[in-house]
Amino acid sequence: MKKSEHPYRYSTEGAIIYETLGIRDTTYESGFLELQRLLGDVRGRQFLDFGCGTGRSSEFLRSLGAVVHGVDHNLSMVEQAQKKTCDGMTFTLMEDVIPAGEKSMDGAISANVFIEIKTLDYMREACREVARVLKPDGVFVVMSANPAAFRSNFRNFSYSAREGVQSGERVICTIKSQGQSFDIQDTFWQENDYRSALESSGFVVESVTYPRPDVLWDTDESKVPPFIVIKARKIST
Repeated sequence: MKKSEHPYRYSTEGAIIYETLGIRDTTYESGFLELQRLLGDVRGRQFLDFGCGTGRSSEFLRSLGAVVHGVDHNLSMVEQAQKKTCDGMTFTLMEDVIPAGEKSMDGAISANVFIEIKTLDYMREACREVARVLKPDGVFVVMSANPAAFRSNFRNFSYSAREGVQSGERVICTIKSQGQSFDIQDTFWQENDYRSALESSGFVVESVTYPRPDVLWDTDESKVPPFIVIKARKIST
């Protein structure tokens, strides 16, 4: 595949700012709590974190008891993640193929990665790669930006998409953490885009939810759920 189809490639400066983002008391907390609910008991199970970034989502999985294998396309992100020292958690740079054996993982997650994928073809290819490394009936939970949130200003990220934005169009997302911010280029995808990518790649979609945060901030979290969370399962073969 073309490198232009890969998720956004963060600069070193952007990766450092992103590393300061936690989960608790951030916009992301509601999405991760929903991810936890959908995964259930993962203690001792081998999990892939596809697009692990600086390791925030991997640390979350590890806190639930999973053995985590984080992979990411971006060297700056992986270098930040590799500074973390924790048994049962590894981070590896990947190119086109996930560095894991066929049917080697019990489950997988991908948090805020699909929103950075630039074409449906690459999204399908990414889903096929995740399916390849999952055991039959393995669960894959995808957390991404709610398509209805692309004109919203949240505590830790915001969009300024024009009215009538279409699937596949690029939209600037501003990431905000501890008084610092940087812009990245996301891609607008609708629920059906995510569904079709998964269903054409060996998965059956079991649920689609839009978790609503319980917050009192003056930003848009109380008006628009920031995330869509999709639970899919690899078709048993």
